[in-house]
Amino acid sequence: MHAETHEDIRIKVIAKIRRELLKTIRELLNNSFLNSELQQQLEEYERIISAERDIPLIVKNEKRIEDVGIPDIELFGGRIIVEIKVMLREFTKGKIQLQSYIKASPLTKYAILTNNKNWEIYKIDNGKLKIISRDSNRIRYILRDIILQGIKLELSTKNVRNLFSSLITLENELYVIFKEYNIKNTSLFKAYKNILSKLYEGILENEEDAEKLYIKHTIIQMIVSSSLTVALEKESTPKKACLGEDIESEIALPYLKWWRNLDERFIKSLTETIYSRTLLLDWASGNKADIFRELYEILIDAETRRRLGEYYTPLWLVEYMVENLSNELKGKIVLDPFCGSGSFVVVSFYKKIAEGEDPDEAIKEVIGFDINPLSVSIARAELIIAYNTIRRGIITPLIFNTDSATLLLRPQEDWQSLSIIDELRALEKRIEYINSPLYNASQIDFSEILKIERILHDLFEKASKNPERIKEELGKIKEEKWKGSLMKIIVDALSDQDSIEILLSLIKKYGNGVWAISISSLFAPYFIRKIKADIVITNPPWRLFTEVKGSYGKILRKAAAILLERYEKRGRIVNAADIASILLYGCKKIVRNNGEIAFLMPKESVYVPGSYYGLGKILTYEVIKNLKGKIIECDIDAFQHGRPPCIIFLELKKGDIRSYHMDIRWKGKYSKALHHNDVSIDLYESESYSQYIEKTLDYLQISTDKIKKVLSVEDVIPKGEYIMGLFGGKRKTGAKQYAGLIFDVLSYDKTSGEYFIKLRNTNDPIRIPEFFLKKYWKKIVYLSQIYPFYFRSFYNILLSHNGKEDLKNFLKGELNKFSMQDRKMVQSLIEELKQPEKLSFLDKSRYYVFYRSKRTFASVVLAPHELQKISEEIVVAADCSYIVSKNKLKAYYYSAILNYLAYETIKRKFAFERNLFLRPLIAIIKSGLEWKGKEWQKEVANLSEQLQHKVLEHLKSQEDIIVRKFYNRIRQHNMTRAIFDKIITIIDKNIDKDRIDLTSVAKI
Repeated sequence: MHAETHEDIRIKVIAKIRRELLKTIRELLNNSFLNSELQQQLEEYERIISAERDIPLIVKNEKRIEDVGIPDIELFGGRIIVEIKVMLREFTKGKIQLQSYIKASPLTKYAILTNNKNWEIYKIDNGKLKIISRDSNRIRYILRDIILQGIKLELSTKNVRNLFSSLITLENELYVIFKEYNIKNTSLFKAYKNILSKLYEGILENEEDAEKLYIKHTIIQMIVSSSLTVALEKESTPKKACLGEDIESEIALPYLKWWRNLDERFIKSLTETIYSRTLLLDWASGNKADIFRELYEILIDAETRRRLGEYYTPLWLVEYMVENLSNELKGKIVLDPFCGSGSFVVVSFYKKIAEGEDPDEAIKEVIGFDINPLSVSIARAELIIAYNTIRRGIITPLIFNTDSATLLLRPQEDWQSLSIIDELRALEKRIEYINSPLYNASQIDFSEILKIERILHDLFEKASKNPERIKEELGKIKEEKWKGSLMKIIVDALSDQDSIEILLSLIKKYGNGVWAISISSLFAPYFIRKIKADIVITNPPWRLFTEVKGSYGKILRKAAAILLERYEKRGRIVNAADIASILLYGCKKIVRNNGEIAFLMPKESVYVPGSYYGLGKILTYEVIKNLKGKIIECDIDAFQHGRPPCIIFLELKKGDIRSYHMDIRWKGKYSKALHHNDVSIDLYESESYSQYIEKTLDYLQISTDKIKKVLSVEDVIPKGEYIMGLFGGKRKTGAKQYAGLIFDVLSYDKTSGEYFIKLRNTNDPIRIPEFFLKKYWKKIVYLSQIYPFYFRSFYNILLSHNGKEDLKNFLKGELNKFSMQDRKMVQSLIEELKQPEKLSFLDKSRYYVFYRSKRTFASVVLAPHELQKISEEIVVAADCSYIVSKNKLKAYYYSAILNYLAYETIKRKFAFERNLFLRPLIAIIKSGLEWKGKEWQKEVANLSEQLQHKVLEHLKSQEDIIVRKFYNRIRQHNMTRAIFDKIITIIDKNIDKDRIDLTSVAKI
């Protein structure tokens, strides 16, 4: 007799659990205390089990990777988990596995370890396994306990998170299948990768990043499709539910259905797991709003979302913006061109209903575009749920997959495809040049696009076995008498011979996926550009222009350059600006006369009260000037990503823009899921935006060359080198910890010629031969080392003459020297680090006047003799600004004047601007303190040099202290007080105090 295998035992255990479950259900049905809903559920499950059919309460998990992190069997969506072991001696390992499983599954209440002969039943107590029985008959007790707690879970974001968070552990399993079936070489993945490359340009650094994100998106899409199937009460099977095949309205684009024809046990198990969990949610209870976007935040980890810049708009902020539009929404076309998960269109739909609009009309007037296929699917699901909540029935939402940024900003005559796939591009080009006067009609029924999508959905279904039927079916469609003019245009465009050939090629190349959304998404942007919207409301992508490259970046920059044509320094403005500003400009083009725009933007690119730094705000000003509207600045980190927002409300009519401050209060802990009525909001009028921006324009008029000329110095540098990864990752929400490029030298082995160094955030030193290290060993001037008349020290840093890739390769070559824990930190550093491709080094024959470019602009001089002591090349960090001079007296004079102005700002109790850069130098010029070679200036210069020597001798410190306190130290110490006071006295005596202008550097 052969020994039982693991699978033999698992089948027997499942059979036993089914028997025990049936007995438990029958016992409970014989009691009268059950509520009617639970009784109905149990009666249904009794029929299913008695018929020996599969039920959603028991799932047999298939593993392709040993010890992957999922139990062999799970019951009630993971509330009971079972691990199978063949031999009793394996139970110790099994218990360790169970302990790891429950960490990923907050819902787990009981765990079982068995080989079918021996049983260990545990209760989960504060995340620990507590044994309660070794008797298999005890199974009935725990089944009864779970059932009486309620088989179905209330629909809430917490329960959704608890049910689906453990599916993260299945990503690697699905990735194995992706690799084995060589999916990366299929046309569908290549097309999706192109979309990801455009969406996350410059962020996804290698192909594996794209592949793993594709897997994450696939699982989310499966859950969204299954959830919507169950929410709409459609009878289905696990596979069909995860494909969304029983939903009359198509929500998923073909890209994420790559698994549909794979005969894989793991995929069967995965779809069963997902479907069973969606069945266990009580979709008739709770609030369905934003459940699907919650899934995204569950399954895409915080670090990945941070790196990709994907932060969904807080619900309270969405509701506030919709509620505070100037116009009523009823009867108006509302468009969100960057709709993400669809929050704005869903809330706008509900607002239309509240205003008395019929749901069937309202649903045809809320439109969303997004380049991300998964976002399109989630937004469609959210809107279907919203409609179904108001009126039972299925609709196809007006949510389309398109590249809004290209649509909004490319010139009409400069056609560039919005599509990724070649066949869709070819079809799109035919649509772009349709010769029809109807394209210019002011009133056409935009929702007719849905009719063609519905028709195409059915057509592709019919052609799934025989693609050649497309020609026949399109011929039948063309014969219909279309009353709607828009339908005629669409049908004519699709049914000619060239278009049919393109559609056939599409199916043959990519398979018989449902392409209805993709094709309707070709028409939608062109029609919206013609008919325009009454209201555009959105949260566009936020990214600095300097981060956007390639063809996408060229389109954005070209539009910005045209808008800034009158500015001599438009390149500086663009480099300081956020792309959200130019996307706002594009949105103006698709809003009707007297229409309205509500736009979310980063605060620093629009309005920071009392702060006039930030040339990027000029681009925003050029977009919105002369229009009627208001700007509302929010002083909290609403998105929880470090960039507070501004809301811009614009009416497309002439007028003035007023600025407001938003004061926000909420009870308890802040959450993006808060509703508008959960927060208290007050607005306080601030100032005219045009008057505010004039001060920023003043800054622009004084160029670097002019400052250099007036100060009569060799150069002025507004900021040093941008380097990411200096000190490693920070310990904050959504950010991972990683090693830093800054390093400490612990010792030098003369015999072997090796240095012992330790990178920041690592635990253990490593040995690197001097020969290899010297090539990358630089020194860096960093803000925290600069104090009034005192420079603490240079930091050691790893950088490369040949750019970041060379530096990454060097670090990769040293990886094996690090401990396992440190190695992960260094690997993360390799992913995160950035440095200029060409570094600028200090000329050691010059005098440098360094000052902090943030907050208190303390200053110090580094002289040639000090620089020449350093054997390594020296770079300057981006948080430092500096003056370059050949003249010693000028250098020490300007350092004294900078420290004098900073001291005056402190003495007058003004608040420093956050970002300064060249502003302290502008303050010198405005105050009339530039070098003129006068005797008092020479005396100040000599005293400044003396004071710097005295501070270095008597006050040097390695501790971090506040700059204000350092000024106090200088004024209180016997060896420095007299010199400092004399500098202040001489300057006060020789200048007009009324001319001191601190408006450039302080909030007065």
